[in-house]
Amino acid sequence: MSGGTDFDSTQRFSDRVADYVRYRPGYPGAAFDYLIERCRLSRNDPIVDVGAGTGLSSEPWLQRGFQVQAVEPNAPMRSAAACFLRGYPKLALVGGTAEALPLRDGSASLISASQAFHWFDLKASRQEFKRVLKPHGHVALIWNERVGHASPFLHGFEEALQAFACDYHAINDAGRSTQRITAFFAPGLVSERRFDHRQAFDFEGLCGRVRSSSYAPPEGHPNHAPLRAELRRLFERCASRGQVHFIYRTRVFSGQLR
Repeated sequence: MSGGTDFDSTQRFSDRVADYVRYRPGYPGAAFDYLIERCRLSRNDPIVDVGAGTGLSSEPWLQRGFQVQAVEPNAPMRSAAACFLRGYPKLALVGGTAEALPLRDGSASLISASQAFHWFDLKASRQEFKRVLKPHGHVALIWNERVGHASPFLHGFEEALQAFACDYHAINDAGRSTQRITAFFAPGLVSERRFDHRQAFDFEGLCGRVRSSSYAPPEGHPNHAPLRAELRRLFERCASRGQVHFIYRTRVFSGQLR
């Protein structure tokens, strides 16, 4: 996978796995029910979840009875997914990238990628998805997008990330670029639906949620302590009953690669 940077993006989350498992949001079930209807999926249709991470995006498919091949390049995250999803017999967890899927030609009815598309090389991943998809198969791209101005807390949180997070602008903008998504599906059409989602955190949970993001400055980085101090000020100003709330707009793009 490629995010257009000079580091190996597949290893970017290796030191954040525990926080990712504990603090990252899942996805609203209504988004998956929508995809089942829109893509006319039956329980016999195999699903490929690319960039599956710790399994948050694979579990909704498994809960609905689908056979899922979860593809994740990062070994620590695959191990976390194996633990998290150990009760699902229809899971196959494999190493691989969007540009080199270890799967047979024409073996998937749907390929989904949640919170991962911005790391993909556009041309190479599109070619690989086309190879693996069955005729008339679909692709779904899914994000939990934080609504940055939905509350005073979220407004302040966005400002704190703008000030202290590492390469936040590049990562935050790349994945959801309409131009990039349209180019991926072109000349086919892409459809978008949006769903509401949210999380609530105490202060330590808020810090854990931040640490789970690839742009969060790690301990020892000059921005680490200033960001935590700003989060403390923000929490004390905005918390209600000891919690702050993250409000998300879950965006689901789907279509066929013609």
